Amino acid sequence: MPAVIKFPKLEKFTKNFKGLGTQEVRIGFLGEEKNKREEGNITNVELAALHTFGSPSQKIPARNIFVGFQDPQKVNEMKNILSNTLKVELQKNNLNKQAENIGLKKAGLVGENIIEDAFQTGGFGTWQPLSPRTIQIKKKNKEWTLVEEGELKDSRVSKVVKISNN
Repeated sequence: MPAVIKFPKLEKFTKNFKGLGTQEVRIGFLGEEKNKREEGNITNVELAALHTFGSPSQKIPARNIFVGFQDPQKVNEMKNILSNTLKVELQKNNLNKQAENIGLKKAGLVGENIIEDAFQTGGFGTWQPLSPRTIQIKKKNKEWTLVEEGELKDSRVSKVVKISNN
């Protein structure tokens, strides 16, 4: 369940350099590890999807974990990190796959921070407030809630991968 952000200018730029443009960064919940909560029979990826899209039958409202990627300013921060890294390497005449990899890793870390900020700000103020029942549960058992436990939030990652030629 990664975030997908396209960089058309970067794609055009890297086509001019042999070996570049064959990698991408994936940001989100990529592992298959099980979570430790009551829902321990599902993975953190499935738990992230449950909370992102909600579940009326379980009375869980949609709280889009990726809402920050809808903000052009936040996406531009990622793009700028990547393009600045490549520009520096180009000026040093050292633009290669490794430089591309480093730029993508840096952009991925910015993306991870965008997800972190979503958890810290209640989806940048877009998430529905907690229900009175959840607030009661939080008072009794802080380890039960997603934010206090931090397991879902901490399972977010970014990973540079080779683009398949399919």
